[in-house]
Amino acid sequence: MKILLTIPHFFGPSEYAQDKKKKAGSGGGDIEKRVKVIRCALRSFVHIFGYRQGLFDIVRGSVYPANQRERTEITIFICTSNNLHLLDQLNEKEIEFEKISSDVDPKKLGFLCHSTMRNLQGQFDYYCYMEDDLIIQDPFFFNKLKWFNQKMGNDYVLLPNRYEISDKSFMTKLYVDGNMPDYWTKPHRDLSLLKDVYLEYLDIKIKFHASPNPHSGCFFLNKEQFDAWSSNPCFLDGDVSLIGPLESAATLGILKCFKTYKAAPEYANFLEVLHGDSRYMDKLFSNEK
Repeated sequence: MKILLTIPHFFGPSEYAQDKKKKAGSGGGDIEKRVKVIRCALRSFVHIFGYRQGLFDIVRGSVYPANQRERTEITIFICTSNNLHLLDQLNEKEIEFEKISSDVDPKKLGFLCHSTMRNLQGQFDYYCYMEDDLIIQDPFFFNKLKWFNQKMGNDYVLLPNRYEISDKSFMTKLYVDGNMPDYWTKPHRDLSLLKDVYLEYLDIKIKFHASPNPHSGCFFLNKEQFDAWSSNPCFLDGDVSLIGPLESAATLGILKCFKTYKAAPEYANFLEVLHGDSRYMDKLFSNEK
């Protein structure tokens, strides 16, 4: 399997200089924390899905291949705006990626990722988009996506539930993409036409729904789905009407072209992605004693 991963990445050092304690986000924050999160996101993806994995034989003192049921090749492109990035500080030798530098508005780097995918159309089995602070920890992530589309067809796109963890709260895990106002997504879909779906997975009947909040900060399309999207008039149409350009790049085009589903809250961890910044959780529980 060949996977293309595109990541929009921006860091504004001038904003950091003005307020070193500013919460992390695309436009600024603690440099050390941002670098750590980006490095973790890249390492996690490559370590979990890459094919260079082995098993240590203690008796013989040898290493044998592990997890070779399917050889996975990963290609990573990180899109940046001018010199407003932290990639030079990653010091990553084991993870290969290519930087695409441009003078595009940093808020619209996601659309540069879309364009990069189109330039490489037909060369990959999965076309992936992830914001630079998202971390996948499930080795069966793509197997679940494939399984879902085998059951439902390629008109459906399964998106992960995004969650945070924090040592500042009694709550161990918080899914941060709860309901959003209907008028944000109503122009692009009719929720009344998207019925709940129940599918059995490992003897568990899992409920999937057209989540009122389709945003996850990422998407993962198989080859057929990307071909369908890239040929749709909505592809690179410049529409940023879903909250703003950042959210629109991650979600709006997919929402226009497909039936977007997530695992329902009672099964939220079926397909999930960790948000490497706990700002929502910390803000929500900031008054805890």
